[in-house]
Amino acid sequence: MEKEARTYEVRSAYPVTAAAGCGIQSVLWFMLARQHYEQWSAGWSDPFNFRFSLGIAIVMAGITLISVWQMFRPPYKIEWGEENLKLRRKKLPKERIKRIYVSWEEKPSIGIQPRGAWFVPNDYSFKFSDEDSGDRRVKELIAWADSRGIPVIRRKAARWL
Repeated sequence: MEKEARTYEVRSAYPVTAAAGCGIQSVLWFMLARQHYEQWSAGWSDPFNFRFSLGIAIVMAGITLISVWQMFRPPYKIEWGEENLKLRRKKLPKERIKRIYVSWEEKPSIGIQPRGAWFVPNDYSFKFSDEDSGDRRVKELIAWADSRGIPVIRRKAARWL
């Protein structure tokens, strides 16, 4: 007998924090690139320092833009049934889940690490949209994982994000 699948709305875990942190770093790297450009144009250094700092600044600006885009995305759905999780149109069978991370904060964050991945992909880190029943839903997810032998690790989100 297959139980009824549970479906809930979730949001990305930390888009505001990532946008702020990467935005500040991006500005600092652009300032450093400008200094290296001035030194390079004056003949005091080679172009490697300028190109390196400009490249990092562009990458950080890209991460900032992606994080801002994540902030304004509508909530998406997580659905867990007997044998798999479905998150953002991706089915993840229980055999492909390596571990589930839970960060107990004011609003708990969850990260699902698939087998073969070194870290939790952005698509698999989320928070439940409802503030009032988020803790209950996290406990349901933990019970689901425990009943299927998936390890649940309780840690600060900064350690697995």
